[in-house]
Amino acid sequence: MLSVVIPTCHRNDTLARLLDCLAPGKQTLDPAEYEVIVTDAGTKSTAREMVAHHYGWAKWVSSPGKPPGANRNAGARHARGEWLVFIDDDCLVGNDFLGAYAAIGRQDMVEVMEGRILCPDPRDHPLWHSPTNPTGGYFWSGNLAVRRSRFLGLQGFDEELGRLEDMEFAHRLAQSGLRAQFVESAVAMHPSQRLTWRQYWQNSLQSRWSLLYRLKTGQSPAAGSHPLRIAMALLKCELSNLLRTNWHCCSRFDRCRWKSRLFAELWKWATLPVVLPYLLWWEFRFRRETMATRRSP
Repeated sequence: MLSVVIPTCHRNDTLARLLDCLAPGKQTLDPAEYEVIVTDAGTKSTAREMVAHHYGWAKWVSSPGKPPGANRNAGARHARGEWLVFIDDDCLVGNDFLGAYAAIGRQDMVEVMEGRILCPDPRDHPLWHSPTNPTGGYFWSGNLAVRRSRFLGLQGFDEELGRLEDMEFAHRLAQSGLRAQFVESAVAMHPSQRLTWRQYWQNSLQSRWSLLYRLKTGQSPAAGSHPLRIAMALLKCELSNLLRTNWHCCSRFDRCRWKSRLFAELWKWATLPVVLPYLLWWEFRFRRETMATRRSP
């Protein structure tokens, strides 16, 4: 049995379109072989009434104010299936989406399955977000399936991370040696989304979560390191990341997205003098919080 976990927060319109795709009779998979769980982090409003009135076959779970990882974990705790299928509420899927996962999931040797993420309307514009994962390898939580026993054994997604929780989970997957398979026919379509300039700027500030991710995965100087060493390591990391993405932008020329990619690289350089002190402040804050957590009984 598959348990489809959909995290949502104040996006009833996109959630409804996804639930329409997953309705019994729409999917080729027998309705008895899957369940759908909507885990809702909404605070101002929720999808509870919408799910109850129009999608009674789905289960609604309250998880107010939780970050994405904690919201997904809340849904997983209510799941009954052998497999957990995570998909974002702004995606759309075809009729054989669950059938594709179920077919591969019957193989005992497979413990993790990664589906494709495609964009039906890609836009080459800096204020349009068009994420894709056509060949796998990212293990994005927007289209990912994990055996429930393995997921619980890994203690789910990290609930301290406000972003990059799927990257951190992928790191632990790799460390655990779980056997993964890319399921090309399990396709999630992620329509382009228009961003405001405020959202674009907020995305730059959200890069602070990469600092906590690096701390958790051992990619930052050890606890107790000299502050100057920590600051220099942060500067080196940010500059090397910028130079690497600059190189990729030039060497892997994408005719369909070169304008938005070029703008993104220029934006990073232009905002670096402002973002860097902000990141340094968060670096030391995360370190203090991490040390306090380790000391607490």
